[in-house]
Amino acid sequence: MMENYPQGAENPSFSGEIFMKAAGFDCHNSMMTRDFAKTLKANKFPEISIRFIELKESSSHENGLFGKVEITLAGKSNVYTVSCIVKEEGENHKHLEGSRTFLFSDFGLQPPQKLFGTIKVRDEVSVDFHLKLKKCNT
Repeated sequence: MMENYPQGAENPSFSGEIFMKAAGFDCHNSMMTRDFAKTLKANKFPEISIRFIELKESSSHENGLFGKVEITLAGKSNVYTVSCIVKEEGENHKHLEGSRTFLFSDFGLQPPQKLFGTIKVRDEVSVDFHLKLKKCNT
């Protein structure tokens, strides 16, 4: 993540990209974890990327940020709006937290089913994120 102060601007904007292993999720149940990795097509697309296109200060919430992220999952990318809160944790550390809901079908994915379709997972997925950011000297 980069914190940018555009020329003449008082408030920073944030941008950056995060990569995660598609098979790195733990559902606390081995069968569910395996099914989730299969749903995400983790063998074919081993990485999920989240690119913070731009996050700017939100006028509606103190310490809030609002902006756009691009999520690439199973080889397909979608742009979403996102809001989050940034907390200062010492001079060189920040904690970014928020949530976003999207659909499996947004990425051309079919939610997992069991027992010939009698047990179905909803299309909607809610993701809560907590990112610990540390200032780097560049």
